[in-house]
Amino acid sequence: MEYKQIILSFTEAESEQYPTETFLLAFRDVMEMIVANTGCQVAYAVHTNTDNIHAHYIVNSGQYYTGNKLQQNYQTTRKLKLDIKIPNYSIRAAHPLADNS
Repeated sequence: MEYKQIILSFTEAESEQYPTETFLLAFRDVMEMIVANTGCQVAYAVHTNTDNIHAHYIVNSGQYYTGNKLQQNYQTTRKLKLDIKIPNYSIRAAHPLADNS
């Protein structure tokens, strides 16, 4: 089995701006986006014991419904990064009192 790793990290200032629960919801949303975009199983772990909250996503390179291998190249990686360009969108969606500017 092969896998791909994705790390999503926030700065220390961003990490202090919202409650941990807000980030946990955002990280879950990102996991769901990765599954929707790749068709692959995803496991993730969140680290809150550092200055900046961050998550590690492990993506199984085999698609669970077809058995096909995930074909990642520059374009598909770029599309995935754009699709999960979250800090503002997901954090605001998970925390409605967040500043919308």
